[in-house]
Amino acid sequence: MEIFYGFRTEHTQELAFACVKPDIINCWVSQYGIWSVIEGYFDWPDGANYELIDSSALAAISDLLSNHTKYPPVKLERIKLPPGFFHPRIWRGIVGESEFRNTYNNLNARKVYQHIYTESVVAAESLLLGVKDIFKVIEPSEINGSVYGHRLRELLILLCTEIEACWVGVIKANGLAPKAKGRYTTANYTEVCTPLRLTEWKVILKDYSYRVFEPFRYWNVMRPTSSIPWYEAYNKVKYDREENFSRATLDAVLEAAAALHILQLAQWGLGVFDIMHDNRSSIFTHLMIPNIEIAEVYLAFPPESKAFNSPIPWGELYP
Repeated sequence: MEIFYGFRTEHTQELAFACVKPDIINCWVSQYGIWSVIEGYFDWPDGANYELIDSSALAAISDLLSNHTKYPPVKLERIKLPPGFFHPRIWRGIVGESEFRNTYNNLNARKVYQHIYTESVVAAESLLLGVKDIFKVIEPSEINGSVYGHRLRELLILLCTEIEACWVGVIKANGLAPKAKGRYTTANYTEVCTPLRLTEWKVILKDYSYRVFEPFRYWNVMRPTSSIPWYEAYNKVKYDREENFSRATLDAVLEAAAALHILQLAQWGLGVFDIMHDNRSSIFTHLMIPNIEIAEVYLAFPPESKAFNSPIPWGELYP
């Protein structure tokens, strides 16, 4: 039997991980992105009392790290998934104040998802650049938010169909069955809201001091379409342009574009539009992201590697 823990070290708040099993502790401690492995002895308590095991592990890890690094753990969090396992297309990383400090995001989306990742990111970037072209003739501002037109309608439809492709991709990858016979509906789409933590994201335009965008803030299963007005506008202008043309507004397009940007980050990680990771461009930058607990991260094994080869659908753990 073995148990994996994640924790932050005292004072420096560096991320670290430990594996305890009868007679052995292995600790992986990162200092500015460089991992070191420390091994020690663990006296496994009798029985299967997890509270006793956790408290014994905390004491043993504290002693081990105090002797080697002088920075014992603050508290332990039991890692939910076994090392090497992950929920497909659901990002679970921790972002610190810099690239190398207090950060853990070892799942390489390009390597793990291959062409699925590339096609999704390329499609999103193309659409976001299309929105950027609109700014040459319409300034993103409060006074222009209600402007509508044919090109805006086209962009709204394209953005939302790509958003639907993301939703369906996440649903299929995580074993969530269609609610309607043979097809996915808006009732299905809301199922991605919780695992992707979509209500918690906020983004802003990079080059314009317009407003904060929270396109999924009020999304809920009771009103899967009308609770996100930009998506309702898409449905209206797609099926009945003559009656609803005025809903193809700049604001609806920007909300949809923000939603697509967020979906890329929520699936693949913050590095998608970061020049240090992948040379892709977006008109947005994130203002607020979900607070991912250490227990939720996907732990490579060993932690200093990037080895992930065992997807486990979200639907299997949280039906």
